[in-house]
Formats: sequence, C-alpha cells, structure tokens
Amino acid sequence: MCSAKANRALACFLLLAAATQRVAVVPLPLIQDSTTGGEWSPCRACGIGVSTLRNQCAPNDACVSDIQYRSCFITECPANTSSFRDRQCAAFNTIGPSQTQYTWAPVPSTSCQLVCMQNGGSGMLNVLSADGTDCLTASGDHGVCAGGNCMSTGCDGILGSRKVLDECNRCLAPDAGDGRCVRFLGPTGGTRITATHKQDGNSTSYIIPAGASTINVTLVKKPHEKGLVLTSQGVWYLISEQAPGRDIQMFGVIFHYTLRQGLTFDVQTLLAPGPLPNDISVQVLPNSSSSSALFQYYLLSTQVGTTDMTVDSQEIPGLGWKYKAFSSCSASCGLGMKTSTAKCTDLEYPDRYIPDELCGFLADSRPQPIVRWCSMGPCPPQWKALTWSTCSAACGGGVQTRPLQCVQMQADGMEVTVNSSSCPISGIPPQKQPCNSRPCQPHWQAGAWRPCSTTCGAGIQTRPVVCVDTRGQEVDSVYCEDDETPPPPSTTQCTNSQACCSWATQDWGQCTGVCGQMSMSRSVLCLCDGGSTGLYQGSGCNNTSRPENTQKCLQASCPIWQTGAWGPCSVTCGPGISHRAVYCMNGNRTATGCDVATQPSSVNVCQASKPCCTRCASGCANIPGIDCSYVKRTGQCNGYYQQACCQACSNCCNT
Repeated sequence: MCSAKANRALACFLLLAAATQRVAVVPLPLIQDSTTGGEWSPCRACGIGVSTLRNQCAPNDACVSDIQYRSCFITECPANTSSFRDRQCAAFNTIGPSQTQYTWAPVPSTSCQLVCMQNGGSGMLNVLSADGTDCLTASGDHGVCAGGNCMSTGCDGILGSRKVLDECNRCLAPDAGDGRCVRFLGPTGGTRITATHKQDGNSTSYIIPAGASTINVTLVKKPHEKGLVLTSQGVWYLISEQAPGRDIQMFGVIFHYTLRQGLTFDVQTLLAPGPLPNDISVQVLPNSSSSSALFQYYLLSTQVGTTDMTVDSQEIPGLGWKYKAFSSCSASCGLGMKTSTAKCTDLEYPDRYIPDELCGFLADSRPQPIVRWCSMGPCPPQWKALTWSTCSAACGGGVQTRPLQCVQMQADGMEVTVNSSSCPISGIPPQKQPCNSRPCQPHWQAGAWRPCSTTCGAGIQTRPVVCVDTRGQEVDSVYCEDDETPPPPSTTQCTNSQACCSWATQDWGQCTGVCGQMSMSRSVLCLCDGGSTGLYQGSGCNNTSRPENTQKCLQASCPIWQTGAWGPCSVTCGPGISHRAVYCMNGNRTATGCDVATQPSSVNVCQASKPCCTRCASGCANIPGIDCSYVKRTGQCNGYYQQACCQACSNCCNT
C-alpha cells in the first residue's frame, strides 16, 4: 500500500497512475455462474478514479454482493487543474438562489465525507464524496473512495492490494524482498567527503550512475557560498540559492529541492524517485570555506558489479568573464553612448558565451560595464517648443501660447539656434491651445434611488450621479473630478425581508436495485440566501418545483415467464387434470433468473363434458313408455315413479 508517511510518495503515485484499467481484486464472494454480465462504468476524465461493475444475482443463488470496484486512469490532469474535491464542491456554484454569486470550497479532509463551505459566508453542505476521491485509511495508507468507503490502493493500482514500492521502485508484496536492492552511501565507503576551496578553482566531481533510484543529494555550506553543478550529456544545471520547496525537471527526472537556512550553515537537498536514464555528474563548486556533501541512492545488484560508489575527481571547466563587443551608438546623430558588458564564457572556448548564472560563484569579480561617447555628426535642424504660458482664464475656457525655436544638435552634442528657414515647413508644433475649458463652479448632483434589484434576499440599488454647472445643466464628469469633493455613491446594498430559496441538486448516484426495478438517487437541497448571514439549508423552496431525488435506470431487458396452451383433460367424464408448458424467456431465447415466486402453474383441474355413472343394481331399469328424464327433472322420483324410473332416479348405468 502507498503509505502517506513514506519518503517515496512521489514515486508511489507515479506508478499508481500507470496502473491503468486493471481488474480490481476485492474480497467479495461472487458466484460467476449465478450472475448476468454487465459493463464497467466509465472512469473520470483525468487523474486516478474508480470504475464499478454491477452483477445481478439470480433469486435462488447464494450471491452475497452485487458490485465490484477497480481503480482506473485515463490521463494525468493538467498542472492548473483544481483538485477533485474542489470540483465536487464547485458543482454547487451555478445554483445560487439569488443574483448574489457564491462559491463553495471543500474543507480539508482525508475521509470519504465531502464538506463544502461557502466562501465569505456561513453556509455548509455535507454529502458523500464521489468515487475516486483521495482519502486515507484508518492505518494511514493512501486510498480512494469507493461507495462511501476508503479503500487502500497498492502501488500496482489495485484496490485492496498490499504491494509497496521498494527503494529501487519495484512494486512488490511486503514480504517479497529479495535483497537485490542495494543502498549506496557516499562518497566512497559511506564517509562524508569535504571539498575545500582550491586556489586553482578546481572542484570534486561525483558520479551517480544511470538506473539509480531514491536519490538524495545533500550539501551543507555557509550562507551565500556557491552550490552544486549537475551535468549530464553536456547539459549543465547550477543549483544555487533557489526558491525552496520547488520541483526541478532535469535530465528526464523530477528533483524536489529544499533549502534549510540557519545562522551559520545552509542545507541544500535534492530528492528524486528515479530511475536516472543517464549518469549524472555532481560537482561541488569551490568555496572560501569547506563544504560537506553527502550522496545516497539505490541500485539493483544486477546493475553494478561493486557496492562502492563511483567517485570521479575532475576539474570544473574554466569559467570567467569576458567583455563583449561594444554596442551600436545610442544616437543616430549628434553625441551618444556605446557600452561593452562582461559576460560569462568558457575560457577554453573564448568566443562561446554561456548563461551568466553559471558564473555566479565569480559574481564579486565581474568587471563593471565600459561606456564610451560616440559622435555621429550634426543632426538636421528641427523645431523645439518652449514652455506653455499661463492660461488666460481660470475656468470657462482660455488660451495658452508658447514660442518655437529652430535648433540643431552639433557633432559634439551642443545645441545651437539656427535660422527658422532651416527647419522643415511640415510638422511645426502648435503654438496655441485651449485651456481651463471646464465650467465654472461645477458640482456633483445625485438623483433618486431606483428600486432594489431583487425581490428577495440581498440586492443592489442604483441612482444617477452627474456633473452639472451653475445653471444645472449636465456637463462632462471630468470637470467635477478636479474638485476635492468626491462624487456621491451611485450604488448601495439593499436587503429584502424575504429570503431567496431555490432547489440545488447533486450528481446522480450509482444505479441500484433488482432487474426491472433499478433506480438511482441524488441529494436535493433547499438553499436560502440569508443576506448578511449567507446561504443556509432552509425550507422556503416551492415544493411543486422540487426536482426528483430518484429515477429509474436505463437497463437491458429482463427475463419473464411465458406459458403454452392447456392440454386435453385426462378423463372423458367427471373431474380430471390437464397440463401446459411454462418457460423462462428473455426475448426469443430461453433464459434463467425468472422470479420463482411469480412462476405460473403448469397443472390445472378439468371437468369432462359428461358426468360418470355407477352400474345399476339387479332389476333396476326404466319402464318403457314413461318419460323418466322428465320425472327426474321435475323431482317426482318417489312412490310409484321411484320404481318405474329406477335407472333415471338412481343415476346408474346398465352397461
């Protein structure tokens, strides 16, 4: 399981995200033969989510659970994407009951309960988190919410798995270690090597090999001393006084950089889950006093032939300052300046300039820029406007004037006045302009307040505010803006005694129930705007417009009972029985899973078209010539007719 306390949390998360679309191993006793198949629900658009599969159990089978969960992953969320809890709370933003806009933000939580607080108010919503929300189990392991429960997730991305990452980024069961992941602590022999300042500017270089994982590079140095230079395949990175707590992508991996500052020493640390695609050279820049560096990483024993860290002493390439060529003259005519600045360069290749940050440890010795004057010859004569005169009127409109001169800049930078005929005729600056055109004694005037913008809750009232002159006529507002008196407010808050309430709904939940009666549900809340008290859950909503909180689900056809025609009666007289066929059908095919409680009967009692009779006693018969059926029908079977119509009255047969 991915522990929240583990130092390898980043690597754990990356491998977890890579475990896409794996079938979940959830300890639920399911009998496959007694369920009908279904489809996994879709995963969320980005990030790690949860997909569900619902199994429908046959009525007579011992099916204990009807749902399975698995983790799923489509793509990483963009860097500026808000969290999944933020997006769940933001779903309520568009349902404000009044014109006042409220937003909802989640209360920090590691459980599967989503609590949303109203920004700037006292409103609160409390619902279950959606499947796929990050959470922590009771043991502190990383997990995701599934059906309202926090289920732990192994590094293989499977819910309920106990696999963890070892230091070599292998996803293994807790007791599956084979001893092949070896720690390398160095420099060599697990000792700390001190790289002291050398007058020739040399430094010590340490090699961290390709394939290394769980990398820790720590440098202890005095404040404001130089840091580390990391090199791989000709690419350089200078790690100096960076902003702490940031991620730096270098050489195909992400390093997390921290800086702990003290009174006498600073501690710089680079952590990366790895693995490294190529060797990295770590160089400690020479300092005025000693610096202490510590390196740690892990490798599989099959990747190296020795358990000693490789130490490679090299000289840091010679860096220094070199003046670039002078810039062009700052002026196209007359007198200007040109500048030459010192840039960082590789002294082995003097014409190759590199970023100045790599010469940061030589900042104190960087030469100052060189500035030289440059002359580009005299400039063409041009008009020069002198200062405007005072306005002829304080208000109501006046005039300002200014004189013009025809001047020429000489090659030595001196400006001389020349004859006006030497200046161009076109483009002569204006010598007169209007001024102080604002009306005299303008002031602000406010109109009557308009009705409140809402009929319930908080709203806004507005009124016209204009600038008028002494005659009461409206003039441009710029004339009143010079006045020290600010304009009266044109808007104000207004509150109605009646609170605004409207219905708010959450997303539909999972489809539940049995075949033919499946439904889904959602939370339906009545949100009211209490003005200064903010939003709250109330009872002022119109019940006739209340959204449904349950609805039927779309589903495949269900199996039903069908019967055939009744067969013939089993006897030719009196009562008997008849049979018919009963089938469980799904469309045109026989199926299983029909409800036994509603199964139609296949046997029925039947009655033959004539009654059955018993054999007559000896001498019992009807005397010819008498209508014995009439005698029996009219109830005269007594006395004489009892004997004369013995067979009819006794209901017997002589054959």
